[in-house]
Amino acid sequence: MITPLRLLLVEDSERDAALLIRRLRQERFEVAFERVETAEGMETALEQRWDLIIADHSMPAFGADAALEVLQRRKLDLPLIMVSGTIGDEAAIEAMKQGAADYLLKDRLGRLGEAVLRALAEKRLRAEKGEAEAHIRFQARLLEAVEQAVIATDPDGTIIYWNTFAERLRGWTAAEVVGRNVLDLGPGMASPAQVVETLSRLRAGASWSGEYLARRRDGSMFPALATCSPIHDRQGTLIGIVGVSNDITERRLAEQALRHQASHDSLTNLPNRALLHERLESMLREVEGTDRPFSLVLLDLDRFKDVNDTLGHHIGDDLLRQAADRLLQALGATETVARLGGDEFAMLLPAAGASAASTVARLVLATLEAPFQVEQHLLTLDGSIGIAVYPEHGTDPQTLLRHADVAMYEAKRSPTGVALYDPAHDQHTVRRLALMHDLRTAIREDALRLYYQPKVDLPSGQVCGAEALLRWSHPVHGFIPPIEFIPLAEQTGTIVALTEWVLVTALARTRAWQDAGRTLPVAINLSARSLQDQRFPDLVARNLERYQCVPANLTLEITESSLMTDPARAHDVLTRLHALGVRTAIDDFGTGYSSLAYLKQLPVDEVKIDKSFVLGMGAGDEKDAAIVRSIVAMAHALGKMVVAEGVEDAPTYALLGQLGCDALQGYYLSRPLPPSELEQWLDDYRMRQATPPPMGNALL
Repeated sequence: MITPLRLLLVEDSERDAALLIRRLRQERFEVAFERVETAEGMETALEQRWDLIIADHSMPAFGADAALEVLQRRKLDLPLIMVSGTIGDEAAIEAMKQGAADYLLKDRLGRLGEAVLRALAEKRLRAEKGEAEAHIRFQARLLEAVEQAVIATDPDGTIIYWNTFAERLRGWTAAEVVGRNVLDLGPGMASPAQVVETLSRLRAGASWSGEYLARRRDGSMFPALATCSPIHDRQGTLIGIVGVSNDITERRLAEQALRHQASHDSLTNLPNRALLHERLESMLREVEGTDRPFSLVLLDLDRFKDVNDTLGHHIGDDLLRQAADRLLQALGATETVARLGGDEFAMLLPAAGASAASTVARLVLATLEAPFQVEQHLLTLDGSIGIAVYPEHGTDPQTLLRHADVAMYEAKRSPTGVALYDPAHDQHTVRRLALMHDLRTAIREDALRLYYQPKVDLPSGQVCGAEALLRWSHPVHGFIPPIEFIPLAEQTGTIVALTEWVLVTALARTRAWQDAGRTLPVAINLSARSLQDQRFPDLVARNLERYQCVPANLTLEITESSLMTDPARAHDVLTRLHALGVRTAIDDFGTGYSSLAYLKQLPVDEVKIDKSFVLGMGAGDEKDAAIVRSIVAMAHALGKMVVAEGVEDAPTYALLGQLGCDALQGYYLSRPLPPSELEQWLDDYRMRQATPPPMGNALL
């Protein structure tokens, strides 16, 4: 469907303006536009009707920020999308705060059409909402003018006027109350002395406004908002008091709902982090000066992300709600159960020392063991629990939370899944923080190393490539396994620089081998972050050109889970890499959740069977062998090459050949080697291959 669009362009480059218009027309917009580049030009153009503004952020004299100020000064509800070739994240976020509908980089206009449609849709919603709110406000003003309880008394508080709305609100008729003193009706929740004091102030000429609990004829109470004013004659003598009041029950309920929303998790209706913090502070005040212990327990659901990634967030949300219900049933009403966010929960246990808290923790884990039924899925949950006890492990909320968190991460390494805070565990946290810093330094100072594990073609037995694997020898801690520092890199964003270092180092090594007469394709592993980065294909292209490497000699390995973080963006990045001639492979295949339909659409060249299936097959597991056979058949049907990793013995090598696997790697061939040792291995292997052994004989 073609969408008409009246567009005002704030842009000083005709070339960039033409690029934007061309992109919008490709996205099926029928664009009528005017380009301006000064404040005067924009002021004149705004005399016409426009649907949208696209403004350049970095124009020298007049840009997106100034354009936003013009719109705000003229009070125009006109969405503005900011574009720039250089803007940083902080400037972009500030522009969004100032009212920009979205921001895009000029070299990443892939979501321009989506951003325009969203901005137009939000504008329509604002217009519809504004009309509805205006009507509601008008009706409310009418109600406020008519439906108010109006009561008038003489200076002594004797009622002389009681309108019909007061009759409906309070329950007494005018005939029943006129001539009686207001104190005869009952003071509500105020004391008679407070009522007398208020009357005294009014007699003295001062008005009064406020909220109070009013009493009905039947004795029930309701919150009311009242304004009372003294009435004087022409000589200034007090002749009476008039009060106007309304029932504000609904407003109070709305305020309570807002307070509840601010202090509770919207998904599980459990207390949130803010309310947990309040209750921690309250409990600390309660036990101050005593030796009464209490415990803070943190629970993290292990591998919960797999549920979201595999089955979708709606299944994960339902599972979290059911888990929250079980926690409440297990602990009862006296303990606080809170959700801190994601798959992390907290429990505040009054009067519970270390032993009692440990017992509760084991009960909680046992409660989670029974399968959860979510739609047609039967799911199980494991958890890790950390415990901090007052006052031994902390005397303020921040310390107790941090120490419980440290214990929780220690629990992930414990066979029981439960850990009590130990200062020795904190050293691990300090180590992690230090490693984050040291990893950045190692990247900057080129202190990391790439090892290479060869891959062999089947059935020829010829070496067909090598996988580059990262190694870090820390100057203090020695060898740091990738399983420890790669997650750190992903959490801190260092993974971007780390991936670039691996790419550049691998291509430099490939070029060195080419110059030495060796042609050895190299594979490197990509993180989910790289697969979502629209700039990554350009990085690959620049370095292929820099080192004059054949694109087909570079394979980029990605996991199934990284594909599904944002499938559309991953598909776009893979398509651009494929256009460069670079090969791509799905690593650890069979452990994720890629559907066959999605796999068929991906521009992927290889499927790498996860080593868990290969190892199981080698150990005689017929089910794993059947899985491998199915993966090979499926991949070949889709035109993909199949690589098996984790090959550790000759029978597995032979069986993979019989199943039609195209290539393999593993310790049966060689462990990962530094470049110089790999070169020697290649020479030795080539000599052994001069007389190829029969399939199934040892190669090493």
